[in-house]
Amino acid sequence: LGGGLDFLMADDFYFQPTLDVDYTYVWHDGFKERGADSLNLIVDTSNFSRVKGVALLNFIKDIKLTNLCISPALKAGYAYEDELSTAKITSRLEGVSCTQNKFTIQTFHKNHSKGIVGANITGTQTDGFTFYVNYQFEFGHKFHQHLGSARFEWNF
Repeated sequence: LGGGLDFLMADDFYFQPTLDVDYTYVWHDGFKERGADSLNLIVDTSNFSRVKGVALLNFIKDIKLTNLCISPALKAGYAYEDELSTAKITSRLEGVSCTQNKFTIQTFHKNHSKGIVGANITGTQTDGFTFYVNYQFEFGHKFHQHLGSARFEWNF
């Protein structure tokens, strides 16, 4: 769930604040390995959920050419991510029948605050061609991540 507003600051220059909230529920199906007889690993089903909020400030400039509009943008923001529930993943070896020989791994209940900076460029041509290239750097306590994406579209 998200949204934003475009505010015209100067001729073809926009300021765009956006807010986004995402909820994720992850369900891991259980499975059983085959081929190692009594050493086959059996993993039970588990699940967990998390929520993420992102606030971004985008600065966008439209550059209009004859049949092409190019829009470079810079962005900066803040994200907060919190695990609402943790997953306990229980496993055992097939040949071991005692319940005390199960072992459980528990995911960490962690929250993350991170800063976001990035840039992107969007190009739209009047004959239906659109391209989008994005780079984003996220950083936090003992954490950093580089993200990139590209999209090309041709409507004919």
